[in-house]
Amino acid sequence: MGGQLFYAGFASFPDVPRPNSQELNPGYVVTHALLQCATVDEVIDLLTKKATCVNQALAGSTATVHWVFSDRSGETIIIEPDNQQMTIYRHTAGVMTNSPDYRWHKQNLLSYLNVKNDEFPDRNMDGIEVQKPFKGTGALGLPGDFTSQSRFIRASFLKYYGIKGQNEEEGIQYLFHLLDNVAMPLGIVKVSDHGNQQDYDETIYSAAMCAESLKFYWKSYKNSTVQCVDLNHELNNPEVKSFPLNNEAPDFKNVN
Repeated sequence: MGGQLFYAGFASFPDVPRPNSQELNPGYVVTHALLQCATVDEVIDLLTKKATCVNQALAGSTATVHWVFSDRSGETIIIEPDNQQMTIYRHTAGVMTNSPDYRWHKQNLLSYLNVKNDEFPDRNMDGIEVQKPFKGTGALGLPGDFTSQSRFIRASFLKYYGIKGQNEEEGIQYLFHLLDNVAMPLGIVKVSDHGNQQDYDETIYSAAMCAESLKFYWKSYKNSTVQCVDLNHELNNPEVKSFPLNNEAPDFKNVN
């Protein structure tokens, strides 16, 4: 399984490939790796020895991206193109956002070691009894904005403390609840002033994959119905096949 995210301001690629290596456009890394590799070890070998990601335009500009891959072993690796070479992070926590680099995000976790899922106790301060009328005090200080560094912290917190599902269907359902906490609601992140929906960043869709069942799940921004493609039915399909995102009107179930 693999994915890529924007790595603006940090991605750096050489102009020419290494000797005896295949030239590879950064925008096609995930597709190429999934076609060639079955494990994260093979992905690392591909991107550090057999192929070179070069400074090559895609749709008018070089894809400033970094990548995450996982396999059936459960290991998740993060690969970042820094200083015209690949930086490999192995045995990661399985969380990646955008710039800065993974090393910076990992160090930034030190600023939130106090955040937890336990409640703070009531306190007596020189005879003044302070009692909490609300829940969630352990997560005080957890950043709620939509910068990449804050989303990394929230995703790490949610993944660490989140209850795991008892089966795949339950796990997928729980995972989408966690992803909703780092999704960008329409209207919150403004990028221009043209007066239309494109003036805002939004999470167009959220997706989840299972390396064991070979199922790919997603839900779109406008339709929260979880959809699924079972890739077992496509293993012998020689044709390129696409499936609609279904980012249209929501499916409501009337109960009366």
